[in-house]
Amino acid sequence: MKKVLFKCISLVVVFSMIFSLVSCKKEPDPIPYEDYETSTKATTQPVEIVEVPTGEEELANMLNAAVEYIELYCYHYTKNIDCKVSDVSVGSLSSVSNAAEAFKSIFGEKNITMNYDYNASRDTFSANFPASGYTTEEMKSISAKQVEDNIVVTAVFPNETNPRDDAGVLYRLCPDYQNSEDIKKALNDFNSSATSTSITASDITIKATIRAQDSGLEKLEVSYTQRYTLSGVTLVKLEGSTVTGTAKTTVIYSDMGA
Repeated sequence: MKKVLFKCISLVVVFSMIFSLVSCKKEPDPIPYEDYETSTKATTQPVEIVEVPTGEEELANMLNAAVEYIELYCYHYTKNIDCKVSDVSVGSLSSVSNAAEAFKSIFGEKNITMNYDYNASRDTFSANFPASGYTTEEMKSISAKQVEDNIVVTAVFPNETNPRDDAGVLYRLCPDYQNSEDIKKALNDFNSSATSTSITASDITIKATIRAQDSGLEKLEVSYTQRYTLSGVTLVKLEGSTVTGTAKTTVIYSDMGA
């Protein structure tokens, strides 16, 4: 009888210890979504720029820090894409109504403004902003000047032929640039095709406007020109034409904030 009583008491003690341990290991209440999101960004530490750097490496570091400012400190920004297409030549396709206007659309003509919010979508927020990591070796030139209370850093890059998403600078500077695959898809949307597509990107420039008082990014501007040459274009049963056009694109990022 004593043994049975002893076993019962032991079981009660064991269960009491188990429940005690479970209660000790209870997970804390989850952090509200908004608080979790805002806790992932660093707090800016204002650093005044008292002298404009002159060395290329220093300027490249300043440019990269300006680009990284968005990912590190900001929760929103506004992006305006202005692409103007000119010098469109459609050859024998000129007999097709609105052929030139159609190719302006194919070459990316638009003027749109979009707002991005880190708390709404981290992936979209990052994917629609330039990547950093630019080096002096891949630049044609980099310079800086003081404009009132800001420092403006400007970097110019060499031309690129048939830019791709896995090489060169343009795809890192501007996720919205047109490559051959984009042209092929746009042609298909117009029930058209081309046997070959050649794209040359020139005047590739990034300009960062940085506040001298705290090193914060005030505005970022990316600009470039793309020249398209499409051979063997088929449109509305007309075949064999060559189509050319020039697209000047400017992308401005502004309204960065916490």
